Amino acid sequence: MTWDEVWTQMVNAEIRFRSTMWANGRCVVLFQRPTSSNVRQFALTKRELLVLHRTLVGDSQKEIAAAQGLPASTIGASLKSAMLKLGFASQRHTAPIAALIWSHDPAHGARPYPQVYSVAQGESVLAATHEVEWSRVPQLTPSALEIIRLLIQGKPNQEIARIRRTSLHTVENQVHSLLKTAGARSRFDLMRYLFAPRSA
Repeated sequence: MTWDEVWTQMVNAEIRFRSTMWANGRCVVLFQRPTSSNVRQFALTKRELLVLHRTLVGDSQKEIAAAQGLPASTIGASLKSAMLKLGFASQRHTAPIAALIWSHDPAHGARPYPQVYSVAQGESVLAATHEVEWSRVPQLTPSALEIIRLLIQGKPNQEIARIRRTSLHTVENQVHSLLKTAGARSRFDLMRYLFAPRSA
């Protein structure tokens, strides 16, 4: 099974995002087939698919709106609709999908290709990212390293605060600082920064 097949099945509502885990320096994403046979109603429209994909590769809603000649509110509504159909509670939960997109980009060339596995008679699918190139974010403290791992797994700030037993305000400041250090505008931009191939 390939990542392209996983992506196609996800946007056609044939599989749904379930959870993430961290293993051997990679984010592993679990997808499962829905038990309901009436899945077509959850398939993405062309606009939802376009907005979702462009968001995941790091484009802002303003950039997407300008390119499509549509109001930003229409782009926001399309993204929200796509999130609901795919079962994501918020846009931030899709960060691991962005990491997978960049990990499976064919421009990686000679880098080892991350694996996609179909398990339990095809009822579940596991897809792994590349190992993170931590050297791209200089002078990481152990705390910053843990926060980036949680961001890659799609944890929102509130959950990161709960896991780390700290305040939401502290996490918001730490995430802002990490994005600034990486020169990233958003967590999706951060996925591109960490996983996209370096320029020759």
